[in-house]
Amino acid sequence: MFANRYLLAQNKIFIKTLPDEQLLGLVVIPCYSEPDIFKTLDSLRACNFTCVIEVIVVVNYPETVNDTVTQANKSIFEQLEQYSANYSTHIIQFKPIWLGAVRKKFAGAGYARKIGMDEAVYRLNAVNNGNGFIASLDGDTLVEPNYISELESVFHGDSKTRQVVVPFCHPKEGVEVDLKRAITLYELYMRYFRLAMEHIGWPWSYHTVGSAFAVRASVYVEQGGMNKKNAGEDFYFLNKLFPLGGTEVLKNTMVYPAARLSARVPFGTGPAMKQIIESHFNYEVYTLHSILDIQYFIDQHSVLYNTSETEVEQFMDNAPGNLSEFWKQSEFKTNVLECNSKSASKESFQKHLFRKFDAFQIVKYLNFAHEKHYVKSNVEIEFKALLTLKGMATKLDTAAALLRIAETLDY
Repeated sequence: MFANRYLLAQNKIFIKTLPDEQLLGLVVIPCYSEPDIFKTLDSLRACNFTCVIEVIVVVNYPETVNDTVTQANKSIFEQLEQYSANYSTHIIQFKPIWLGAVRKKFAGAGYARKIGMDEAVYRLNAVNNGNGFIASLDGDTLVEPNYISELESVFHGDSKTRQVVVPFCHPKEGVEVDLKRAITLYELYMRYFRLAMEHIGWPWSYHTVGSAFAVRASVYVEQGGMNKKNAGEDFYFLNKLFPLGGTEVLKNTMVYPAARLSARVPFGTGPAMKQIIESHFNYEVYTLHSILDIQYFIDQHSVLYNTSETEVEQFMDNAPGNLSEFWKQSEFKTNVLECNSKSASKESFQKHLFRKFDAFQIVKYLNFAHEKHYVKSNVEIEFKALLTLKGMATKLDTAAALLRIAETLDY
């Protein structure tokens, strides 16, 4: 079996029934006080597909919540069990897991997502299907009718695909006015940042959204599984996978995460929307100039292959001021020398280097630069600056109008 060794170090098996021998994939959904989870399940049930799949819903909550929240989650779990009994069929089985109270140290979507994805590995390992897929979804997200068939097609038909990113859009019709304004600004930022990184040539300029990706089971195991972070687990997990290749964007389907406020996690959509509303819709983001600084590394990094310590220092000195200062205060030089010591070819060196100076380091640099020099700027202004740089200057200035442009450019 492809995952025996990995599973030895994981949690217990939650689902005791054996999976169908034809099981091709699983959809994993963390669920903490999600009364609308059944809308998500209905949208999955309405999909058109012929493969055998399972949907795992992991009901959990922090141990610090009150009895009312505990009872609400128990009620949801009971309803999920009844839903499974009513609507499971030969080709789609609903499998609720009761995780219950989670210690404060681990409480969050990351831990619940890991529990569900590890359980998915147990299920696929039982039928020895390492090529099967594990899709990550959220309990407030709807999918298009071809969502599962697109996953089936890409993972069943193309052995080179290791993971997929699914396009997303937050529904804005019928949403309360302030929430609509907030999610429009936040989504504009998400698309601005990805498009800016794509513009400077970052090789892995993909969105990292917890409800919008899937991974081949063997790849999930190979990379040590999902982390337990209580926020940003999707960002860390996917940015570990992207440099290894095999990423595909599903361009013929889409998912629709809900626009809502949340204080459950320190960053992400919910906290960002709360921040936007509290700032009276003046959403300030990383400046385009700070992102353009990174192009120095992207364009020039190959000269670092087989370089001496002095040459690495010269490379750092020649970088844009903020980037140079950031590198001098980090382990950049040590990392470059280490990458060279491990690499017998330029291609190998580049792989090692981009795993050291990765998306997480870029975010650290951008935060550093905006503490030292740059001042964050209105997202509409920065996106318009990007459009001008791309030769697409516009007089439009509302977030909604600019988002429509961003959507046409994104993927």
